[in-house]
Amino acid sequence: MGGNSKSSTDYELLTVWRVAGTPREVMDVLGDAGTLARWWPSMYLTPEDTQTG
Repeated sequence: MGGNSKSSTDYELLTVWRVAGTPREVMDVLGDAGTLARWWPSMYLTPEDTQTG
């Protein structure tokens, strides 16, 4: 995170996960935001695409 300035809406989430898979496999899963709700439903109640073509 760039700089030391924080607003009241900034937050940081630090977790350590141990997963079976290669770094590439993990990156492929985490990099696909549309599938995050499938394996982390408590964090993503309703995912939506905010970018339009």
